[in-house]
Amino acid sequence: MNWQFWLRGRGPAPLSEQVRHAIVDRYRTADENVAKLSMIRKSGKFAGRKVTHIRVFNPSDFPPEITSFSDLDSDKSSIRYTGRIEKGGYLYLDRPMKKYRHNPDSSI
Repeated sequence: MNWQFWLRGRGPAPLSEQVRHAIVDRYRTADENVAKLSMIRKSGKFAGRKVTHIRVFNPSDFPPEITSFSDLDSDKSSIRYTGRIEKGGYLYLDRPMKKYRHNPDSSI
């Protein structure tokens, strides 16, 4: 039995199939580049609705101690995509407009 159920959903996780597909399809990013990325999520609200906020990042751009959504606030320029998942599974994903300081390869 898993007694650490309260930790479920904490910390970075592999991209969900929905997020991976959106990045590959919408942003024309090679699948092998997307495989390097991780995501972190947190529950919240958007325009009064309950949503799940997500951030997509390359784990090599951050220290390994990332455990929460706010841990990425220290270097927002390295967050590759941000977005939210609405009730019913609707995904809204944005790519911040910036130059990547850590990785000049803008394909990811």
